Amino acid sequence: MPPPLRTLSGLLDFAAAARHVSFRLAAQELNKTPAAVGQQIKQLEESLGFKLFTRFPRHVTLTDKGEELSHSVSYLLDELRAKISSLQADDEATVLKITTTHSFAIKWLVPRLHIFTARHPDLDVRVLPNDAVISVEDGTCDVALRVGQFAGAQEVYYHEKLVVVCSPGLIESGPSRPKLADLLGFPLLHSGDAQWWSDVLAREGLDSSRSRFGRSYSHGGILVQAAVAGLGVALAPYPLAYEDLERGNLVAADCAPLDSGIRYRLIYGRNRTNVRKIQLFRSWMTEEMAALQARFNEQF
Repeated sequence: MPPPLRTLSGLLDFAAAARHVSFRLAAQELNKTPAAVGQQIKQLEESLGFKLFTRFPRHVTLTDKGEELSHSVSYLLDELRAKISSLQADDEATVLKITTTHSFAIKWLVPRLHIFTARHPDLDVRVLPNDAVISVEDGTCDVALRVGQFAGAQEVYYHEKLVVVCSPGLIESGPSRPKLADLLGFPLLHSGDAQWWSDVLAREGLDSSRSRFGRSYSHGGILVQAAVAGLGVALAPYPLAYEDLERGNLVAADCAPLDSGIRYRLIYGRNRTNVRKIQLFRSWMTEEMAALQARFNEQF
């Protein structure tokens, strides 16, 4: 049985040195020092039991066995690179990387992503929640679901509406759609901008100066969870409250929604419109957002 190789990295150093017939040039290619390359090749020679190079004061030459091995190693490395490229190409075609905010991922996308994966089982869908903007042009992700205007090709999928919601535990045996005026004894929760609450109260003819404005939450998903926990009445984005409304964890007040002016967008690389996995996801998003809008129209 042949003795095991101590190091495969020595073969990489050897391949570079054999190609250049120079430890110095191999070191430049590998971003190492010539001494480090020489040491790796020396260890490889000790493991193999024969010399690969004949060393002279100012240069090296391949031995006959070194020449023969270099052809085999070069061929195998080329095969390895080709296989890696093939696997990477497969990943490019079948791995769909989606980035969106943590709130939208948790409260809307993930609860219904099983519909998309069941329809397209060949795709490996990876959700990359990130509240910071991630580029769709450099391959970090394939599509981004974002609020606002960003670089890249983009399509508006939804005009955000804010709805007044609360835990059913707050209204006890009251009506299934409580009046907003009956909820003003509870803290009014919001996400970032209390002015939206003031706009709703003014529209409904209610005195905002007598209202109890509660805690502001930096993320819409946390705002919705606070409402589910009964911490107050929330003015929440409908897509983020949708699942909890459907499950009965929240009830909507008998109050007209407010257009926040925020638009949900699907963004992808400028030159990737015809990429299959992106086309499939765009089509699915169109259906889902249409269904979301239809359900909103039924409820409000």
